[in-house]
Amino acid sequence: MTKAKRLTGFLLLAPMLVLLVTACDREGGSLAGVPAENLTFCEDVIKAEDVASNPENPNGPAESIALHDKALREAPDDIKTEFRRLVPQVRQALQSEEPDEIFREPNFRRLEDQVDRWVIENCGVATREIRALDYRFEDVPHPVWEGRFAVRLVNEGKEIHELAAFRINDGVTDSVEDLLALPPEQIFEKVAFVDSAAGAGGQTDNEVWDLKAGRYLLSCFVPVGTTETTEGTGPPHAARGMYNELNVRPSV
Repeated sequence: MTKAKRLTGFLLLAPMLVLLVTACDREGGSLAGVPAENLTFCEDVIKAEDVASNPENPNGPAESIALHDKALREAPDDIKTEFRRLVPQVRQALQSEEPDEIFREPNFRRLEDQVDRWVIENCGVATREIRALDYRFEDVPHPVWEGRFAVRLVNEGKEIHELAAFRINDGVTDSVEDLLALPPEQIFEKVAFVDSAAGAGGQTDNEVWDLKAGRYLLSCFVPVGTTETTEGTGPPHAARGMYNELNVRPSV
């Protein structure tokens, strides 16, 4: 449910861890067409994920907890049971110094996936997949319109992979290859982490993103050799070519 769990452990450049487009004009933007009884819940759940995964917002965890609690009071009947079970775990994780201990639990991942799938099916988004292999992405859409997206990352490789999105700062003309060649401290003068999806070999991760117009670096910084049972010691997957550029166009 919250992508804070993606923001610890894998990325070498920042705290770690199929694009879908909203059912509205020109593929991006709002929750147009969402049934009125679902609208407030959809907005609060999606916003809760956004604030939790924003490393520039020190109040993100507290804001996310408040939004999850509010969404729980609004949850539609067909997802209320799963959401009621998920919210206490989210709260516990976001208040913990070791959130990954909760986020990696199979029960949490199962509940999170059920809620994410409900959001994708009922909150005005439609699916396109991005496939992760050892070591490349396939089916990356190019370009897309700005707005709210859902991401379905299908890991067809043997290792853990992530799809991490970094918005390239306005005015930066470096290619993604040149950016990846920079030392970490220089890269983060030119890009900002936005969102991510991740999964082990054979897994699928569904997430909802909201992208502004601009250029994005999509990359995987998981070390080579990383699986659910093995901590990799090799270079980041991006060094093996696992990166793409995504161009997001203005909606008007």
